[in-house]
Amino acid sequence: MQLYLDHLATRVLGTVLGVGFVSIGLYALFAGGDGISEIERERALAFGITAIIGGLAAIFGSWAEKKLNEVWCAHPRRLPKGNGKDKKPFPPGGEGLG
Repeated sequence: MQLYLDHLATRVLGTVLGVGFVSIGLYALFAGGDGISEIERERALAFGITAIIGGLAAIFGSWAEKKLNEVWCAHPRRLPKGNGKDKKPFPPGGEGLG
């Protein structure tokens, strides 16, 4: 497996986001205490596992993916430019999503 080191700021921010999700997931798993019902404990377990999986996927995807624009959305100012032939913001015949 190859780790890519270009676009370092985006990769680090994706890692920070992933670490945040993992920490929230661990908190949901282990910080319930005895004062909650069984249903709440089950919901916290499901949320915690989901958050941990999402966080690990964000960390892994931030460093193992070659093209980050396919994983993380680019800022509108950094979107790739078109071919330069047409200056319209939408494709021909299309008006966006609406």
